Amino acid sequence: MIRPDFESLQLSEWTDDEVFVHLKKTFDLAVGAHQDVMEPYVTMLVETEDRDAQLSIMRTGLRSTINQRYPIAR
Repeated sequence: MIRPDFESLQLSEWTDDEVFVHLKKTFDLAVGAHQDVMEPYVTMLVETEDRDAQLSIMRTGLRSTINQRYPIAR
Protein backbone atom coordinates (compact mmCIF):
# COMPACT_ATOMS: atom_id res chain seq x y z
CA MET A 1 0.00 0.00 0.00
CA ILE A 2 1.30 3.43 -0.95
CA ARG A 3 0.05 6.37 1.07
CA PRO A 4 -0.18 9.60 -0.92
CA ASP A 5 1.65 11.55 1.80
CA PHE A 6 4.31 8.94 2.67
CA GLU A 7 7.21 11.21 1.74
CA SER A 8 6.20 13.63 4.50
CA LEU A 9 6.46 10.85 7.12
CA GLN A 10 9.56 9.73 9.00
CA LEU A 11 11.54 7.16 7.03
CA SER A 12 11.02 4.63 9.81
CA GLU A 13 7.26 4.85 9.15
CA TRP A 14 7.51 3.97 5.45
CA THR A 15 6.25 0.61 4.24
CA ASP A 16 8.41 -1.64 2.06
CA ASP A 17 6.34 -0.59 -0.96
CA GLU A 18 6.91 3.09 -0.20
CA VAL A 19 10.65 2.54 0.12
CA PHE A 20 10.67 0.78 -3.25
CA VAL A 21 8.65 3.55 -4.94
CA HIS A 22 10.94 6.26 -3.58
CA LEU A 23 14.12 4.41 -4.53
CA LYS A 24 12.77 3.62 -8.03
CA LYS A 25 11.86 7.28 -8.54
CA THR A 26 15.33 8.41 -7.43
CA PHE A 27 17.01 5.77 -9.62
CA ASP A 28 14.90 6.74 -12.65
CA LEU A 29 15.83 10.42 -12.19
CA ALA A 30 19.53 9.47 -12.10
CA VAL A 31 19.12 7.35 -15.23
CA GLY A 32 17.37 10.19 -17.02
CA ALA A 33 20.11 12.66 -16.17
CA HIS A 34 23.13 10.33 -16.47
CA GLN A 35 22.13 7.51 -18.78
CA ASP A 36 25.70 6.64 -19.78
CA VAL A 37 26.87 6.24 -16.18
CA MET A 38 23.78 4.33 -15.06
CA GLU A 39 23.53 1.99 -18.06
CA PRO A 40 25.18 -1.07 -16.43
CA TYR A 41 22.75 -0.89 -13.52
CA VAL A 42 19.75 -0.45 -15.81
CA THR A 43 20.85 -3.58 -17.67
CA MET A 44 21.16 -5.55 -14.43
CA LEU A 45 17.79 -4.24 -13.26
CA VAL A 46 16.04 -5.35 -16.44
CA GLU A 47 17.52 -8.82 -16.10
CA THR A 48 16.01 -9.54 -12.68
CA GLU A 49 12.46 -9.83 -11.41
CA ASP A 50 13.41 -10.38 -7.76
CA ARG A 51 12.40 -7.27 -5.81
CA ASP A 52 15.17 -7.60 -3.21
CA ALA A 53 17.73 -7.91 -6.00
CA GLN A 54 16.22 -4.86 -7.72
CA LEU A 55 16.52 -2.86 -4.50
CA SER A 56 20.13 -3.90 -4.14
CA ILE A 57 20.96 -3.01 -7.76
CA MET A 58 19.35 0.42 -7.50
CA ARG A 59 21.06 1.20 -4.19
CA THR A 60 24.43 0.02 -5.46
CA GLY A 61 24.02 1.95 -8.70
CA LEU A 62 23.18 5.20 -6.95
CA ARG A 63 25.91 4.76 -4.35
CA SER A 64 28.70 3.72 -6.70
CA THR A 65 28.07 6.41 -9.34
CA ILE A 66 27.66 9.44 -7.09
CA ASN A 67 31.12 10.81 -7.90
CA GLN A 68 30.57 10.33 -11.63
CA ARG A 69 27.16 11.97 -11.52
CA TYR A 70 28.31 14.82 -9.28
CA PRO A 71 32.07 15.31 -9.71
CA ILE A 72 33.85 17.50 -7.21
CA ALA A 73 34.76 20.82 -8.80
CA ARG A 74 38.45 21.64 -8.49
